[in-house]
Amino acid sequence: MEKISSYVDDYLRPLPERLPSYIRDTTDFIKQLRALGKLPKNSLLVTLDVSSLYTNIDTDEGLTIVREEFGKSRQNNLSAETLTLLLEKVIKL
Repeated sequence: MEKISSYVDDYLRPLPERLPSYIRDTTDFIKQLRALGKLPKNSLLVTLDVSSLYTNIDTDEGLTIVREEFGKSRQNNLSAETLTLLLEKVIKL
């Protein structure tokens, strides 16, 4: 199962990087903060530390989103349906 999990991870890893909310690392975070420029006086900067996020995502909804987003990607050597089926095996076992 570990090999399947690693295989699926290799395909899924690039997907979050396309999201506008993606932050690569601390340096990227600081760069994005600086790009905001001067904030209005009433602005608040807030951070969160999320734990067990994936256990709070509805599995079926998560699989549907992965299928849709992977289908939009340009990776042609694995279908979105196949990836989703493999991911489902990893998640539900």
